[in-house]
Order: sequence, then structure tokens, then C-alpha cells
Amino acid sequence: ARYCDGRKETTQEFLESLQALGFEATTDEPYPKGNAWEVHVKRYATSGFRDWLKQMGIFKVGCQDAEVPDAVCRAPRNQVALFLNRVWAAEGTVAYKKASPPRFQLAMISERFIHQVQLLLLRWGIQGRMREYSSTRRGTVTIAYCLQVSGKQNIELFLKHIGCVFSKEF
Repeated sequence: ARYCDGRKETTQEFLESLQALGFEATTDEPYPKGNAWEVHVKRYATSGFRDWLKQMGIFKVGCQDAEVPDAVCRAPRNQVALFLNRVWAAEGTVAYKKASPPRFQLAMISERFIHQVQLLLLRWGIQGRMREYSSTRRGTVTIAYCLQVSGKQNIELFLKHIGCVFSKEF
């Protein structure tokens, strides 16, 4: 697995989190890659994380079956905010075009996950709109769900409580 980010601090935090979960990286620190920082995960250093995933019932869960872990739903607001920030950094986008207002989007094929994220955002009064869309690739139709946070008040609340989302850069 590979993680790349424009900020060394974010990549270092990601690396330390992986190590705490029992993974081993190819280097002890993120290394520069173009205008970003990169880290590679080599293998499990321990099996504790894998055992925990099995115990939680989420090991080998398909994307369409993804859901927010119950522990996250019960966590304090600061931990939920960190979870949402990292989900958005990994899977979301921040879209801005001169012709349309800015918006934060999160798209996945798990309708349940998107609904759960939508409900978590309501803890801070952040409203999001979910829509369903389909795409065809190589003859296969895929249904996905997109959560869109837009509007000045919602974006300001998102930035205040969830934080700025730093994306992957290649």
C-alpha cells in the first residue's frame, strides 16, 4: 500500500498510525516524491490489527457492505471529526469551479456508509445532500452514492469542526 500527501506532517501522522496498528513501513520517515511526501507499507509486523478486524466483523468486507464502525458512532466528537476528516482525505473531493459554488463530496458504492456519514455530520449541524448515480465501465453498470456538502454555512461548519481536508497529490 502507498500513501502520498502534500504535507510531510500529515504523512508522518499516517505512518505513525499504521505502525501503531501493527504495520511495517518500508522507511522510518516519509520521503519526498515530486512535490509531495510518500510512505509505503510493506507488511504486517504483527497480526493484532488483523485479529481486531475479524473480531469487529469487518475483515474482508466488500466495498458495497462498508459501514461506519459502531465504535466511531459512539466516540467523542473530536474523534468522530478526525475519522470524518481522514475519510474525506482518502475518498472525498473538494470541488470548485468558477461557474459553480464550492462543495465537498464523498462518493462510495455503500449507501449505508454514505447515510451514516451524513448522520455523523449532523452532530455539528452540517447538512449534506445524498444522490445516487450510475456509471458504466467495460459493460458493467455500477451504482454509487454521493454525499455533497455545499452552501456557505455548511462549508464553514465543516471547516470549523471537521477541519481542512488535505488531499493526495501525485
